[in-house]
Amino acid sequence: FGSDRVGVLLCQRMHALASGVSRGRPFSRWRRQFGPPAHFELAWRSLNTPATPSYSSSTSAACASDMDVAFWATDVDDEYGEMGAAADGSEGRGVGSRDLLSALRAMDAEELGNLAKLRSFLSKKRGVPKTPLLAQAFAAELGARKRLPLLQATRLAEAAASLGGVAAVVAQMPSLCHRIAQRKSHREAMSVLITLVQMSDDLGASRVGPTEAEILSVFKAFFIGNHCNNPAEGPNPPAVAAALECADRLGCGLPPVMLKAAASALCTGLSGGDKPKSRKGLAGLVGGGRPTPRFGEAMARSAARGADLAEVNRVVASKLIENALRGESGRQALDEWLWQLRCTWDGIERAAIDCGLEELLVERLQREWCNFDDALLVGFARLVQDTRSHRPGVWKSILGEMQRRLPTLSTEHFAHCVDLARKSTFRPSDPAFFQEFARHVGPILSQASPEDLARLLHTFCLTLPEPLFMSSLVVPHAEAIRARMAQPEKLGTHLHGVLQALANGGGKGEGVVRPSWWRSLVLRPWAREMRTLTQLLRSGPSGLGGRAAYVGSMEAYIIGDVGRVWSQPLMAALQFAHRHPPPAFLRRALRCTLRQRRAMLASDMAAGRALGFVAWRLGQRTGQHIEEEGVLTENVGLPLASVARLMDEEEDSSLLLTARVGFLEKAYRRHGDVERVALLAVLKGLRAHETGRSLLRRGGEGMACITGVVDIYVDRITCLSCLGVLAQFKKAFPGVEVRVACAFPPWLPRKLPYERYYGMVNRE
Repeated sequence: FGSDRVGVLLCQRMHALASGVSRGRPFSRWRRQFGPPAHFELAWRSLNTPATPSYSSSTSAACASDMDVAFWATDVDDEYGEMGAAADGSEGRGVGSRDLLSALRAMDAEELGNLAKLRSFLSKKRGVPKTPLLAQAFAAELGARKRLPLLQATRLAEAAASLGGVAAVVAQMPSLCHRIAQRKSHREAMSVLITLVQMSDDLGASRVGPTEAEILSVFKAFFIGNHCNNPAEGPNPPAVAAALECADRLGCGLPPVMLKAAASALCTGLSGGDKPKSRKGLAGLVGGGRPTPRFGEAMARSAARGADLAEVNRVVASKLIENALRGESGRQALDEWLWQLRCTWDGIERAAIDCGLEELLVERLQREWCNFDDALLVGFARLVQDTRSHRPGVWKSILGEMQRRLPTLSTEHFAHCVDLARKSTFRPSDPAFFQEFARHVGPILSQASPEDLARLLHTFCLTLPEPLFMSSLVVPHAEAIRARMAQPEKLGTHLHGVLQALANGGGKGEGVVRPSWWRSLVLRPWAREMRTLTQLLRSGPSGLGGRAAYVGSMEAYIIGDVGRVWSQPLMAALQFAHRHPPPAFLRRALRCTLRQRRAMLASDMAAGRALGFVAWRLGQRTGQHIEEEGVLTENVGLPLASVARLMDEEEDSSLLLTARVGFLEKAYRRHGDVERVALLAVLKGLRAHETGRSLLRRGGEGMACITGVVDIYVDRITCLSCLGVLAQFKKAFPGVEVRVACAFPPWLPRKLPYERYYGMVNRE
């Protein structure tokens, strides 16, 4: 608890409370009676400042108890024993381990267990430091109380280990292993002991700890015990996952009987809260139950050790299909199942869905597709996409069903099917797949809502090359598209999305046949929108009268970017891409980002995030060139990634203000995009130099004296928000040349393969 003295006072307070309201109550209710954790935090902080603190109003109530008075009136620890008088009138008397042992021995088993649990709670929530003296006292008390109940004993051992006394606890492990192996009953105690074994192994204390036979006896008691005839008494799936993780880290082999018990525990865990009247195997358990925590991890670890999970896979596949067929009511449960089965975290390189489950799921889907209407098909595909449960067999079945339903798909679901097919990691690379969709889109173009029309055209723009976009979509359905574009007022706010898709899909190259109305209804309106956007980006927040007006104007476009074809001309108009970065920089940037993509799976959550590379060299203007002694900051190459979750949205927002932009409803926070992260790194480099800090403090006059070049590479198209950030940086530092390149032509000779943008697919 930070010191011997705090430990003694907590023991005394615990003992006093135990005689009243706390005995026999759950730990959470007991902790509320004991007092808020803010008190312990104050006590811990006071160790380095033994003088009486001034309480704030928020913590004065917590620090008004008899325990606080005793704490602040007496010495804090042995090292402060000569600094004042204690409450009982003695001078210079520190509190030693003898008093702590006496306080511990005055507590009964329940109080001792609660005290250990409180210490664990404080350690996790408040970061209380390790205390070897208290750890030794806990370990000594553990050895002295031979009849201490098993659960309290293991809790006390865990608390002592977390306090830094692993070596003291290791000596008690053989007796604890023996007690668990003999008793074979308490799952929580077994789980705690497995944690202790793992902790001792991490700290190198296992050399003097339990032998391999003793460790195996713990696992045997954990998995088998005396619950062979009553599976409900066995370990639950989270405990199985923890035990298998511990066995993996210890390098401990488990015999087949334990793996069979682990599979049996998973079967029992599939029941959740269901209690069927009639149980034939596990058939009665199939339903809408949700998975327990770490269920997928337990499956993956069991399968990796060769456990037979055929029955588990059969029931899980049935649960997935049953929840999918329930529609909205089963969506949440299906989402939780797919997240669990993805299970690529915690060092598990293979997903649980690969453990023989994919074949069963595909087989069941083939039989059940007739029971899926269009809405259920779209909902199931969207959940598979959102949870990154990318598996070739599952997606092949979904895409095949979409193709089969093309002639009969309803208007409201056609656009969503095409969009989901585009986002699939395992969609065919041949454009003929989407040409088949384009052949059936004629009636949909006339009847679709403005939002669905924008989504359809956007999907075909990204999947069909310019000649095929015109020959397969625009020319055959020219009348339907012309009729929609002739009434732009009916498209409303989605006009920008429709124009962006058509202008990028049709391109601006020669040799492509375009309808006669293309220039008047597509190119000229899009050019007008581009000029308006360019003026908006040049003006920035200051030119529009404030942050709110700027952000609102940016978000009103309802598009994420201007597309591959028009990004470079827009950047050139803003004067930060009229010159490309040098070839040497591009080669380094490409090697760095492609190396990261090759190490990334397409199903990884990070696969959708952008990667980038930045290099810069800035100095103070002293003539026509930057002298070596005048360089303020320099970096020859820094890899980057979009990290919005780890960054403060208001960081340098006065210089680099972002907006939430995206296509249609997919608007994202953009403060962590690669381009902004790169510019923040440049500003950080300037602030690290004394002259740079001085120039930044001078404002516009000082920043105008900074000159140099910043090269940025990103493997996505630069979004509208980042275009605005680059324009704001250019306006603030007129002497700095900003050169941006994206992973598409004209910056690169050709477009890269799919895996170079979204991670490896063939390793799935």
